[in-house]
Amino acid sequence: INAETWGWTACFKMRLRKPIVAFIICACAYVCVKKARKLSANELALFLNLTRANQDRLVAFMVEIGTMLVGLTKPVLAFKIIRTWLSSRGIAHNVPYGPAARQCLDVFYPVLPKTSNEGNLRPVLVFIHGGAWAFGDKKHYALIGETYRARGLVTVVANYRKYPFGDVHDMTNDVIDILRWVESNIKRFNGDPNKVVICGHSAGAHLSVFAAYKLAHLACEQPTIKIPKVLAVIGLSGVYDISVHYHVVETGRGVQLVSPMAIAMGGIDKFFDASPHNLFEKKALQNELDFIQHLPPLFFLHGTSDTTAPHRHSTSFHELLVKHGVKSQIFLYEDVTHEDAVLLLFDDSDSSSLKRDLWSIICSVTSQATPPLTQGA
Repeated sequence: INAETWGWTACFKMRLRKPIVAFIICACAYVCVKKARKLSANELALFLNLTRANQDRLVAFMVEIGTMLVGLTKPVLAFKIIRTWLSSRGIAHNVPYGPAARQCLDVFYPVLPKTSNEGNLRPVLVFIHGGAWAFGDKKHYALIGETYRARGLVTVVANYRKYPFGDVHDMTNDVIDILRWVESNIKRFNGDPNKVVICGHSAGAHLSVFAAYKLAHLACEQPTIKIPKVLAVIGLSGVYDISVHYHVVETGRGVQLVSPMAIAMGGIDKFFDASPHNLFEKKALQNELDFIQHLPPLFFLHGTSDTTAPHRHSTSFHELLVKHGVKSQIFLYEDVTHEDAVLLLFDDSDSSSLKRDLWSIICSVTSQATPPLTQGA
């Protein structure tokens, strides 16, 4: 199923222009799926007898292979990502924010004159990648860092302890630690710790919103603790109700057994405690909403053609938040898929309304003037 998903994604959702390579990917996916469906009960048991962590490492390896194949079919994009990530000017690579190997980030920063003073500090964009809480790496998103660096922002693109190296609460705590690191260190890179916006895609959107929820609760329960200042949370194609996503979306697509989401959440019985939508709804029913005064404004950007994480995740959560007085806005885009929502950010132009809206949000909450797009800064 994973191979089939990646094959069809490569051929259609990413709009490839290499028909021969696309055909090879689809053929390999078809063979993998046909063979998988012919596994005997004993053969299937051998796989299932692997520890779940080893199963997921195997699936992660398959996805990384799929990523490389997609890179081969889009060589120009792959070259731009590699060239950007290997660059040293205005980029600090693999800066640690914790002791674990995955607790590191890249900082893309405008190179300012040495005579610049604190008044020249730039707004900060923190980007949290997606990948079903188990896949992906910050280096794949280097073009996002470079695009917004070129617009005068300090951009932080971070890794976190994805499954099997951490569960959803480890991941969310990593996002909080990233924000704490930004608050304490971003001035070294000409960033303003008082003008921070966090943006996540897919699982990264879930983790960003969940981190904001936890920080708001902490600020309410322990007012003497210093909380990192975040001006806005932006969710791109996010999942906010884990139970609905598992029982309706993943089960409907037939991927619930190979998706690492359930195990990354700690099991089906832990879905409620990993769902910002459900947790907020519970607090509303209990009339325990004092924490919302500490929530930053939330913005949800979602494509109506998203079948991986349907836009009802964003619309239903947005409606719940607005009903109870939380500042929230939603933007929906026709013909934008799950992958499009992040791939559009790789483009260094303003050709998409999603990217224009994202930039307008950042400018409005940070009071940043809207400069023309430049290729270097």
